[in-house]
Amino acid sequence: MLKKLIFIIYIAVLIVMGTATFVENSHTTDYAHEHIYGAWWFVALWGALALCGLVYYAIYLKKTGIKKLLSLHFFAQACLHLSFLLILGGALQTYLNGFNGIIHLRYNQPQDVMLVHERGKYFEKKLPFTVELTDFEMKKGDEGKVIDYVTNFTIYRGDKKEQCLVSMNNIYKYHKYRFYQSSYDDDLRGSVLSINHDYYGILITYCGYFLLFLSFLLLAWRNLRLSVPVIALTLLWCLYYFVLDGSWKDVPVLRHPLLAVHVGIIMTAYALLLVMAIKSAYWLIKKQPAEKRHAPDNKELIAALGFLSAGIFIGAIWANVSWGNYWSWDSKETWALITLLLYAVPAHRRSLPVFNNAKVYHAYILLAFLSILMTYFGVNYFLTGMHSYA
Repeated sequence: MLKKLIFIIYIAVLIVMGTATFVENSHTTDYAHEHIYGAWWFVALWGALALCGLVYYAIYLKKTGIKKLLSLHFFAQACLHLSFLLILGGALQTYLNGFNGIIHLRYNQPQDVMLVHERGKYFEKKLPFTVELTDFEMKKGDEGKVIDYVTNFTIYRGDKKEQCLVSMNNIYKYHKYRFYQSSYDDDLRGSVLSINHDYYGILITYCGYFLLFLSFLLLAWRNLRLSVPVIALTLLWCLYYFVLDGSWKDVPVLRHPLLAVHVGIIMTAYALLLVMAIKSAYWLIKKQPAEKRHAPDNKELIAALGFLSAGIFIGAIWANVSWGNYWSWDSKETWALITLLLYAVPAHRRSLPVFNNAKVYHAYILLAFLSILMTYFGVNYFLTGMHSYA
């Protein structure tokens, strides 16, 4: 009964996320955030999934025995599931107590109010300090292309003042507030800064990221063999694009080392899943002997899931460093998460023995590849968002 409930909630989450991306495209981003992503029922849906999963895992531990945690493989699995619970916990903390907004600075015009954007609505929030613009500079390279935007400003609090500086991918921290370069005025006499206040949400989420990377090292690394050529070719392509080509440097916000890591790892995951789809298509087309009726082992799938998970959350860290928001429910972010959740299903063969059937397994792997096509191409042509160009 509990397994069926988890399955129903899981499917509901996938359907809601996929539908939300089209709702955002047909209406507005604010509308989608107010009525879906920021709605209490969507948060409750994720909470129900996490709670049911935790109960199911506890029952499983009771049946198999706590001693199984002494196994390195089982410990890695436990870390992986715990990491997602921590990430969801951090997201809940952000939803309940975090806030993010902007402050518009002009010369000789001190500001102590920020404009907060929350669940599709805007409202003013008074700050416990005053901010004044000192200088704004648009830096250009040798060819005259803009390479950075730099804002110098002063924070006044009581009889104390502090000189501050932010630029693209270079934040400034003041107590539990973080400042980011967001935009600027056309006359270059004003600057728009993003302000984020989400100390505990980020702390909990980053603990989840740490556990995720730990589990990735323990689980995926031991499953990379056959996969090595695919990984090597993908990483070589990324090396060419980000080191030798360098056309991405024309966009100031992309001038960050995490970009190469994020895209390289994501592309490696997609390459592995493409190879798996080709193998599954070949298996389904070619008549297989009776001894191959069992599905192959999960090593290649686990490796791909490890890369995909790491790529998504490294991207989240980069977004947090650059824009002050580690997850914005952008269309490509959402479809990447949908892809991760879809491919995670056949990895749970003990709970879902139907995937021990080779025909079911390969058919699912082939169909799941449609989500990658949607993530990589569909978002660009049919949807909108920050990643619609990539």
